Amino acid sequence: MIRGLFETHLDVLDLARSAAFYEDQVGLELAHTDSRGARFYWIGGKGNAMLGLWKKEPHEISRQHFAFEIPLSEFTETIDTLAQKGVLLDNFVGDKTGRPYVFGWMPAVSMFAEDPDGHLIEWLSMLPGEAKPELGVIPWEDWDKL
Repeated sequence: MIRGLFETHLDVLDLARSAAFYEDQVGLELAHTDSRGARFYWIGGKGNAMLGLWKKEPHEISRQHFAFEIPLSEFTETIDTLAQKGVLLDNFVGDKTGRPYVFGWMPAVSMFAEDPDGHLIEWLSMLPGEAKPELGVIPWEDWDKL
């Protein structure tokens, strides 16, 4: 039975530039660099999950999306820390307000950013309570008033 996603890979143009982003700004721990220079990072600590970065030519790169799960109790602090480190965050609707939005059907709150190659990264926290898909996607502060 599947119990989670352990590893995913991204194709990048410049390994050093991407490594700096994922290490210095996102805060991932380097697990391994292979003989070809590909880099592997622990997500959530050693042995939990991995992100691999592979150098590719521009025509070989297609934009991907993935989400980091973070505890709800750490959501605001994580988003603030990322912003302080220069990560340009936005919400699902792209309104540039810096306000996190909730997906009512899950329910979960999230924020997004692009990495240096345009891959879309999401930081997501599941919310307690029942899903409300009829609300669609709404600002977190509106969700909290319900």
